[in-house]
Amino acid sequence: MRRGGGDLRIGCRRAVAVGGAAAVIAVALAGAADARSDRVTAWRSASTGLAAGAVVEGLGAAGERAYVVTGAPAGVFTASPPGTAWRRGRVSPALTSPVIDVASAASRSGVAFASAPGQGVLRTHDGGATWHVLPGSPTTAGAIAVSAAGRRVFTSPGSPFIARSLDGGRSWSSAALTTRRVDVHVNAIVIAPSRPQVVVVGAGREPGGANHPDPRLGGVFQSRDGGATWARTSRGLGQAIVFSVAVDPRSERRILAGTDRGVFRTVDGGATWTAASRGLTTAHPRWVPSIAADPVRRGVFYAAATRGVFVTRDGGGRWSRIGDATSPGGVDELVVTPGGDLLLAAVPGRGVAALPLAPG
Repeated sequence: MRRGGGDLRIGCRRAVAVGGAAAVIAVALAGAADARSDRVTAWRSASTGLAAGAVVEGLGAAGERAYVVTGAPAGVFTASPPGTAWRRGRVSPALTSPVIDVASAASRSGVAFASAPGQGVLRTHDGGATWHVLPGSPTTAGAIAVSAAGRRVFTSPGSPFIARSLDGGRSWSSAALTTRRVDVHVNAIVIAPSRPQVVVVGAGREPGGANHPDPRLGGVFQSRDGGATWARTSRGLGQAIVFSVAVDPRSERRILAGTDRGVFRTVDGGATWTAASRGLTTAHPRWVPSIAADPVRRGVFYAAATRGVFVTRDGGGRWSRIGDATSPGGVDELVVTPGGDLLLAAVPGRGVAALPLAPG
């Protein structure tokens, strides 16, 4: 859920190249020093099946499957169960552009969508064995999200619009995030698990050049009517670039945002935001490219920061380290499997790593 339409690099986030010796991940991450180390186990490599040098662009998980998409060489892969070897899916017509994001339907087994700018939105009904480019889908598709039932699909076709399908990708319409004639670069799209009519967008990028001179239109945008209309809900975020958002599975009013200035949270549905980076150690700038909500444990979220992976067990009140990605820039993206038993991470230069999560 992480790329803006037509632009393969957002803010701080870099694609992840798979190293030739994926086992190095276990060494790089095994030095976890969490104050609650009894609740986690050591990181291990989860890159088997990915070609050496493949650039990991996105991760997803639903049911008994995990998905990864790569940009160079372009491909879509499935691991079933998550954490096992990746298997490449067949795409029709053949891929001619990078695949940059993937999202899977939580309650409809085997249904997932991916975005390939230049070709459009891809869909699978068989758990990733075969994928098809959807006719009429936005060819500039970027960040992507899908509802639990697999009917509502959202993607970012280009500033300042969000495209949506209400019929599983058969037809599409679009709505503007803002009426201002300025650039809005979409980095993430999330559908609230507890109330699917609420859709949250994280946006912004570093200023520079005539095409995106106004960083103030970053922040968070929300729709409360299933994507028909949108409003900017960023009071307290200032000019922060929002790379990632995570909605509490139990309430759409509790949201965390990963930004270039650390973590922010709201408990009132986005009306106000406050800093929530206590215990989170980052390099300068304070980039947090990915936030993930635990689907099982109340109040638990995970954050990928520039100096490793962190967990909060009180909804963002305080963070502690659960892993240390020693490659430059730390971890780029995090995904928790639906049962809450595995945390997957995209690690620059080393592909995908997995951290089994202890019960409770």
